[in-house]
Amino acid sequence: MTEKDNNSSACTGTIRHIILYHDGGVARGRKEESCSNVLYNISVPQSYYNKTKARLLFCYNNGRVAVLNPWKLLSQGGKLHNTGKVSNGYNKEEGVLLTDVFLCNKTDYLVTVGRRKNGDKTIKAQCLECRSDHGEKNMKLLGNIFLKQEEASVISYHVVPGEDVDEISAIIFNPKSSAPGHVMHEKGLLTFPELVAALQRNSRILHFTPLG
Repeated sequence: MTEKDNNSSACTGTIRHIILYHDGGVARGRKEESCSNVLYNISVPQSYYNKTKARLLFCYNNGRVAVLNPWKLLSQGGKLHNTGKVSNGYNKEEGVLLTDVFLCNKTDYLVTVGRRKNGDKTIKAQCLECRSDHGEKNMKLLGNIFLKQEEASVISYHVVPGEDVDEISAIIFNPKSSAPGHVMHEKGLLTFPELVAALQRNSRILHFTPLG
């Protein structure tokens, strides 16, 4: 599935949409919304209807990532919401940008590519299973620190399926570490960003980027 496909609402068996607005608001609905104020339209397909394993990642430019169980947004008392605004939105602090949203499973790995202050590129992979997931009432939390801004800046985020862990064993870090990771040119890892991008592209992981 291509990134273009991921950003569309043409997912087979789509159950609901989670809609993020430019002003920081969040809504859930049955249909895609296309007004000019929409920043993300997240189509949740039938394949992710697992109330314990599914994870929605809100990845910010400051190295923080909010890990959310989407079914805490979409259901209440075991029943799916048809539509409605959510009481809390995503982080809209000054200077903070939501750069990527992923729909994956908690056994998958988030790969963070960064750049140290001296220009060295870094990379690390961390399993999501040990990271806390935020509920509907806590969506506006700052998010887990995956990369400390004082040490490095984020270049890109990727998600690799848990079943491909052997392919990325060289870059796996402690799940709760906020360190930049391995310096790529020192560890012979210069091709790893392309590898993890390919693993993500060929998986059932959905990657959403801002609309427009």
